[in-house]
Amino acid sequence: MIGTYKLLNVIKKTPAGYVLEDTDSLETAFLYFNQIVGEVEVGDSLVFFIYSDDEKLYATMKTPLAIVGDIKRLEVVNVKEFGAFVSIGIDKDVFVPIKEMEERLEVGKSYLFYIYVDRNRLCASNKRVYNNLTTKHNYKVNDLIKGSVIRVNEDMGAFIAIDDTYHGFLHKSEIFDKIEVGSELNLRVKKIRDDKKIELTFKNADVNQLEVDANTIMDILSKAGKLMVHDNTDKEDIYKIFKMSKRSFKKAIGRLYKENKIIINSDSIEIKTKFNDSKDNKQNRSFAKKSNDGKRVIRYKYKKNE
Repeated sequence: MIGTYKLLNVIKKTPAGYVLEDTDSLETAFLYFNQIVGEVEVGDSLVFFIYSDDEKLYATMKTPLAIVGDIKRLEVVNVKEFGAFVSIGIDKDVFVPIKEMEERLEVGKSYLFYIYVDRNRLCASNKRVYNNLTTKHNYKVNDLIKGSVIRVNEDMGAFIAIDDTYHGFLHKSEIFDKIEVGSELNLRVKKIRDDKKIELTFKNADVNQLEVDANTIMDILSKAGKLMVHDNTDKEDIYKIFKMSKRSFKKAIGRLYKENKIIINSDSIEIKTKFNDSKDNKQNRSFAKKSNDGKRVIRYKYKKNE
């Protein structure tokens, strides 16, 4: 009954608290006075949360943040060579064995943990979170969600617990900033796989995202006037400037060019103004005509000295 709520009988009062007994198993637990919420008298049958310490059972009337079988975000309060401890809101902290850590934990940070019992001891694990998530959900493509990073694989991407309950995955191609276990992210449902696991993205729905990306580029260009970026610029450099993928960048500048808002040079982009508009029109003007044999179409580009 460790780590769960249990209906117990109050059978004895002592100078330090009360002795409680389980009617079925006849196991006993001790309730200290400082763990009482409300009133308790001998003869009462009440519900208590049960935990252990030094192989003895104790009870509390305080409400814990998590019980056995839960997946909850909990704060790390202590780290030792052999493991760590997290708070579940009662006087007794919960042990995290080092083998149950997804990575080294840091005091003061919160992570998702799965609560379980090992050898009559309440324990927590962030390695076990993934296998205890479910695919029974009602999400749809384009739904916005909140997710917690539970595992990072550099070759694949990040495994996400959606609403601390459901399987989610963020492919490495969607990740540009460093993320780590414990990070909380705002994401969108990109795809729901046949096995009901959910693929995620940082981006908004395609039409909206294109508009967002185009506005981002225009905002930055309005301050700089001209930027030395182009089709062959490294994706890392594009992300540093615009916080978007190279693919999104190319789609956005294509839209801005069609809207006659920017000029795309071989080595840069710039906002179109009345001063560079005529120059751009000449440099980019072209025309087509048939070849002498009438079988081919030849495209000619306007040259500045023509």
